[in-house]
Amino acid sequence: MTRFIITALVLTALAAHVNAAGNEDVFEMLPEINHVFRQPEVMPSAWFSVLFGLLALSPWALLISGWTSLGINPSKIVSDLTTSSSSMGPVSIVAFLLSLASIEYILFLYWVKFNIFQTLGYLFLLSIVAAATGQRALSQIQKIRTSP
Repeated sequence: MTRFIITALVLTALAAHVNAAGNEDVFEMLPEINHVFRQPEVMPSAWFSVLFGLLALSPWALLISGWTSLGINPSKIVSDLTTSSSSMGPVSIVAFLLSLASIEYILFLYWVKFNIFQTLGYLFLLSIVAAATGQRALSQIQKIRTSP
């Protein structure tokens, strides 16, 4: 009998609690939300963008003009490489330059589609190759310069 009374009291308390909670739930239409979008940012004019693009490319112009004033041209570089004392000279230098170009390509891919973890994995492998080929290339260049 006491079990019946306790169960009845618990059920009555739960029903009262549910009824009290139901009285607060009022479903009515809320006022419409009018969102105002932010004004788009003002972009610089085209001539300003071109000016800074040329400014970013100006070191290349300075480098090429400096090379021409020193008498360095592509045919001189190729002839210096082919007349070296070792046949591995041009191979190591070209391999080093290709490893540097591949590192730049990986950085481009990071900008376009790679995530940081893919990029770091490839850069780790390519940096080992670049260090090895760079050491050989610099040793070969030193050998060419110090030979009589």
